[in-house]
Amino acid sequence: MSDACTAPATPLDNLLGLREQHEQQQAPQRAEERHDQEEEAETREDRERRGGGSGASAGFTFAVGNKVLHDLLGEAVVRKLARIEDPDHKLNIEWSRPGKTKKDAPVIHNRWVLPSSLTKITTTASSDRCEPEKQQGLFGAMPDMAAHERERKRKMKLPEGPRGRQVEARTTKETKVSVEQRLREFPGQGLRNSAGVVFCAPCKEQLPNIKGSIKDHVSRRKHTNNLKQHVEKHGDDEEVKELLSEHFKMNSDESGSRCSDEEHLYRYRVVETFIGTGTPLARINDFRPVLERGGIALTDRAQMSTVYIPRISARENGFLALEMGDSYMGIHFDGTTRLGEAICLTGRVCSSEFELKTRLLSFMTTEKHTDAPQLASVLTARLGKLGISPDRVVNTSRDSASTNGAACNLMLANPLINAANTLCIAHTISNAGAHIVLPTLAEFTTPWLELVGGRDPHQAAKKLWQSMVAPQVVPGYSKVRWWSKAEIWFVMAENFSKLQPFVRLLRDRGIGDATTMKMTSLLRDRTAALQLELAAMLDVRVLVRTTYALEGDRLEVLLVYRRIEELRALGRALAANQDGVLPNVDAVLRATAKLENGLVISKPFPGHGSFQAKVISSEQCESTLYAGKVRTAYRVRFPSDGMEEDLEEEEIRSLIVTLDMPERKRMAEALAKGFEYLETRITGTCDEIYDCSAMYNLCRLVQVFDPAFAATHASPQWVDDLVTIKPLGALADITKMKAQLPAYLTRAAGFTADISDVEGFSSSVLEWWRRNTTADISAWADAAQIVFAISPNSASCERVFALLKHMFGDGQMASLADYMQAALMLAYNDRKIG
Repeated sequence: MSDACTAPATPLDNLLGLREQHEQQQAPQRAEERHDQEEEAETREDRERRGGGSGASAGFTFAVGNKVLHDLLGEAVVRKLARIEDPDHKLNIEWSRPGKTKKDAPVIHNRWVLPSSLTKITTTASSDRCEPEKQQGLFGAMPDMAAHERERKRKMKLPEGPRGRQVEARTTKETKVSVEQRLREFPGQGLRNSAGVVFCAPCKEQLPNIKGSIKDHVSRRKHTNNLKQHVEKHGDDEEVKELLSEHFKMNSDESGSRCSDEEHLYRYRVVETFIGTGTPLARINDFRPVLERGGIALTDRAQMSTVYIPRISARENGFLALEMGDSYMGIHFDGTTRLGEAICLTGRVCSSEFELKTRLLSFMTTEKHTDAPQLASVLTARLGKLGISPDRVVNTSRDSASTNGAACNLMLANPLINAANTLCIAHTISNAGAHIVLPTLAEFTTPWLELVGGRDPHQAAKKLWQSMVAPQVVPGYSKVRWWSKAEIWFVMAENFSKLQPFVRLLRDRGIGDATTMKMTSLLRDRTAALQLELAAMLDVRVLVRTTYALEGDRLEVLLVYRRIEELRALGRALAANQDGVLPNVDAVLRATAKLENGLVISKPFPGHGSFQAKVISSEQCESTLYAGKVRTAYRVRFPSDGMEEDLEEEEIRSLIVTLDMPERKRMAEALAKGFEYLETRITGTCDEIYDCSAMYNLCRLVQVFDPAFAATHASPQWVDDLVTIKPLGALADITKMKAQLPAYLTRAAGFTADISDVEGFSSSVLEWWRRNTTADISAWADAAQIVFAISPNSASCERVFALLKHMFGDGQMASLADYMQAALMLAYNDRKIG
């Protein structure tokens, strides 16, 4: 090691110098010599007894996490280094090490050591801290490698405890008692015979065939916890065995009928794990050697698929029938292109315990795109196959596609005679955003997506933009995700000052060619328009937030009306070009406005209101903001009283009136078009198939099932109006609800829930109903289960399609329908697999 690596003086060296001075002062006072306890560990109580203590006035303390001592003690976290009065002049180091598990408290250690030993360690540790030289290659220094090129960190054993660690091999010999006999001595502990060895399945470890060792193992808390989890996970093994046994008894000529129950169970779990995790079944043959190491043989992929996938589907259908039962159900359906048309059907129920469950009921693929009668026939047939009674279906939810709407109307006429019809509110708001046309931003977005933020961007350009806006996250682009472009625009708007340097770097590095030149041209010629339109999108960010807030599987139906009313109010304000509704647009206009005669400002005067003034002249004068500097001052005159005042640029820009500027009016008009579209959908002044007025009235009325809202708004007339909601009019006892209204209001008094947090709001409301399902409001509880089964969106289908894309790529386009449906059901319905 070179001299350049010699460590500089450390705080420890300074401490040792102070120690020498202190020794000289204390030498005459030494009364006796103590036994050298250099390696003896002491507790805090021992230290107090010897007269040192943590509060000794002669001590010198280092800060927590001192780097020097951290290097000395490796992984130990040094808490304190203190020198206390001690005749042997040793230093006391106190540090802590992690406990054996995350839940265990840290283990505190302290040790008395001689300064000389610390000095030696310090020298070695300091040398080790030198920066390594760059590795040299054949043609010069090697480049810095990417982070994932690092060596794997080895997991080390836990630090040695006060009782030490066993270092010698076990000397106790295993008994001659058979493994089977030993297992009978410990029933119900998850132990099994694995190739002649006692194996603990819950803990996944081999045990010696020694009674005392096994008894000690099963008595540990770790084993108890693992056993509980093991039982929860594998408690249905007997049910699976019975299912498979019954099948092969009825189909004794089928291949595999002679296999044992254990073999069938193992093979079933292998297939279930593969399809439930999205692992292609074709890989079973690749994994077969390692999967058979447990002693149970598999068969080829085709045989495994043929035998077990239908059984997995049948079992899942049984789960659905059990979960959905006789509960009121809302269904949601949608289609997407895949070979022909992939049709997704999901269902939602609210149980008697007020637990919401959304499940994938069916996923099927037709050869060609279906028409309305075909789609309605497919959906009703699937409901019948699952044993779902049509009169228990209380809602159908779908998007605005014409085929879906026509199919829904057919089913509502017969057999879903008690169901309401809701259009996906998230789709509706997203479509409102599509009606906002900002030409410069749209023109700039095309080359941007092609080069930087699209589905297949130039990686160098993408990484450069990510590095320039870090730590802000750069969202990706998707053709099917709501507001995908808007999320990209928001990042551009918040980092607008970095756009020109970014494009300049692209040009200098030769990235993009024509697309880079297109963006360069737009930034050069239309910077002001682009900045203004990006600011306008920031001002309607509430559209994006509302879409995402209402796309979940919670109690969004209780919040739709309030959220949409906020959007309608903003739309009316934009249409009237009201002040204050476009803060980002106003800020850009004030920052870029040309300061000239005739510019209008509005200045507030405390206690008197705001008064308008106009710029009448400008001149150079001594600054009142920057002493000793000469700057431009703008003279403004207030017409109300003729008073004049001189203002500098920083003062006048924040006062500029933007309301009548043509650019602001253009932005307000462009944004208002999206809100006008939303208004036509909500009020029903659109084509019948897009009419959301009935759904909007439903969302207004069902707010009464929020106890906080009911406490201040519920009335007998409101209860009477609930009959206009089709499922409540057909299935709920409105008369009894009206009689129980006083009891409901009494119980609801004082309840509050945060409506800004959909998840928290839903949990609070469901918990309230869970605790208040009593006889005096039983009719309200029954009606609440109907209402809570209604979803104002069909986003559950979109999540299934996203799962489909993730689990079945282009290489699995020809997968059979039962395989895809079983895999998607296991994943979407959150089943425990394996």
